[in-house]
Amino acid sequence: MACEKGTIVRTADERAWAKVERTGSCEGCSEQGACGINGGIQNMEVEAMNEAGAKVGDRVLIDVNSASVLKTAFLLYVFPILAMIVGAVIGNNAPPFFGLGASPLSAIFGFLFFGGAVLFAKNLGNRLATKKNYRLRVVKIL
Repeated sequence: MACEKGTIVRTADERAWAKVERTGSCEGCSEQGACGINGGIQNMEVEAMNEAGAKVGDRVLIDVNSASVLKTAFLLYVFPILAMIVGAVIGNNAPPFFGLGASPLSAIFGFLFFGGAVLFAKNLGNRLATKKNYRLRVVKIL
């Protein structure tokens, strides 16, 4: 499990928003722009389930399930590429059925499968975002 420290800036119901400080591990990360830390920004605000009952101003420990991060990374990065490869192979073997050359059909099927995989990943990602294992959690007040 990955943990970060932060300060609660607001709460609502069972959720809390925390300002998380940029850590040394962020310096070598290739995904800085994706998570909101880029340029001179030293802090970012994240939403988490408030399991510890933290209040505004509390220093907290925020946790995320590492297995969930890996599953999500596979869904977003690897699955669409695999789908594109499968589509390209199917398109390459489909010419006798469509009367087009192998290269155009391979490209068409590859992009169709890639687009379908991206739409599937987006839909599944939206559903997974509501599950507890895929959400950040405030686990401890420091």
